[in-house]
Amino acid sequence: MVVSATPKQMPVDSVRRAWVAIPPVPPNVFIVPPFVNRRGYASLVLRVALAATFLYSVADRFGWVGPPGAANVSWGTFSRFTSYVGTLNWFLPHSVIAVLAWIDTSLEVFLALMLLAGLRLRAVSFVSGLLLLAFATTMSVANSIGAPFQYSVFTASAAAFLLASQPSDRWSIDRLLELRAKAKLPCEQPHAPFGANSQDSGPTCINYKTI
Repeated sequence: MVVSATPKQMPVDSVRRAWVAIPPVPPNVFIVPPFVNRRGYASLVLRVALAATFLYSVADRFGWVGPPGAANVSWGTFSRFTSYVGTLNWFLPHSVIAVLAWIDTSLEVFLALMLLAGLRLRAVSFVSGLLLLAFATTMSVANSIGAPFQYSVFTASAAAFLLASQPSDRWSIDRLLELRAKAKLPCEQPHAPFGANSQDSGPTCINYKTI
């Protein structure tokens, strides 16, 4: 009768030899799409997602997504959204709640349009992160700590702050303005080698399309 050895009965050297004998995983086993490794594509997707989040929320509070109580509808009317703003900002006077609701709505529309255009992207992303962080904080205090996690508000805020730290992508107005400003710079005059005539070497222009 053959009795198989349990892991505790196996010698340590045998286990070590078996572990070393496992072949390494080649680096090209996990194929990643090329656009994932390009920071420009990731920034584009991130700012479009943040803008869509703002615009969907605004459309919801005006009833453009559906009536109150329908699927995927949080408010359905602006009055219900105003009441929700009052719930979150319970420490403020009741007279400023309606004004605050309109300010928040206007700010979200403005931030969404700026994100889609890619204009003043770092400042707009930073303000978006602050706005979402304020929402998440008030939701945690007024409702429960699980409310902002249920709607991924903290995640959206962190994504906005991450976008604020990234350079402008090639599909943004900021990048077009940067290239236009660089194109107006004068060509650089290279230093002539020692003993050579400086008139032999003409000005060298930098091709900013490749930057």
